[in-house]
Amino acid sequence: MAQAHAIERIIWVLKYIDEHLYESLSLDKVAAKALYSPFHLHRIFKDVTGETLNNYIVRKRLERVAFLLMFRKDIPVAELATETGFSSNATLSRAFSKFYGVSPTRFRSLVPGEYSKICKPGCKIQDDGAAFEKYFGDIDQCLKEISAEAKIEVRRLARTDIAYVTCIGVESIDDSFNTMYQWARKAQLTTLPDFRFIRLFHDSFRITKPDVIRMSIGVPVANEIKTKGAINSTTIPAGKYLTARLRIAPPDFGKSWEQFFIWMNENGYKKAQSLPFEQLFNDFRTAEDGKSDVELCIPIF
Repeated sequence: MAQAHAIERIIWVLKYIDEHLYESLSLDKVAAKALYSPFHLHRIFKDVTGETLNNYIVRKRLERVAFLLMFRKDIPVAELATETGFSSNATLSRAFSKFYGVSPTRFRSLVPGEYSKICKPGCKIQDDGAAFEKYFGDIDQCLKEISAEAKIEVRRLARTDIAYVTCIGVESIDDSFNTMYQWARKAQLTTLPDFRFIRLFHDSFRITKPDVIRMSIGVPVANEIKTKGAINSTTIPAGKYLTARLRIAPPDFGKSWEQFFIWMNENGYKKAQSLPFEQLFNDFRTAEDGKSDVELCIPIF
């Protein structure tokens, strides 16, 4: 198991990759930036994330391609390579077909009309390769459900500084929330009237395997609060957001996010570059109905 200082450094590496994903990235280049030898970085990166650095970079680029295919129909397939860091359309097409089991063009053709998901819900790659299966099937039904359950509106949200812990894989979610709560309690934040949890999504459950999906689980802080070790700080930028406020049980979070993205797409909104996130205003474990009071937030243009 990686030591705390190594985990902290790998979190820095993940941020660096996020910021330079579409540039030329190699193990040697990233290792030099992280002040590690290539051998050492390769070892601890895989120890912390469960993936090699190269596989992580390729996966992130391919998932970006999948997102653009689904939600940015205005970008021609032929232009996606230059948009996502691949050296050529042929390189992109080969990598995409190997990863998803279909070409980028075929992938896009399967999305409209009947919403699709790669493999089974919660799993992108099966042992025998990728395959498409129907997910929601009836878009109209999805729109009716999310419209009935949520208050959806376009809002301008203020900048929010947060302290957070990195969570990789769904099995780490409970521990990450607990770590963040213990830190917030020691920092005397849990008694503040505006205390809430915020979960930033670096990946999409729609196109990322649950065991490698990356999230930042945090709480709002004053910008002068110092963090160290596993606790880091970042800023959610001010801007225009599509928001959905609803009350749901924990098993329904994934479905609500899926329906919300469908609503966004069907109503002509386009996601901006910053990360989607959710704000959790209560503890479902102590709620009489066992549900969370949550706001889903998607940055839009």
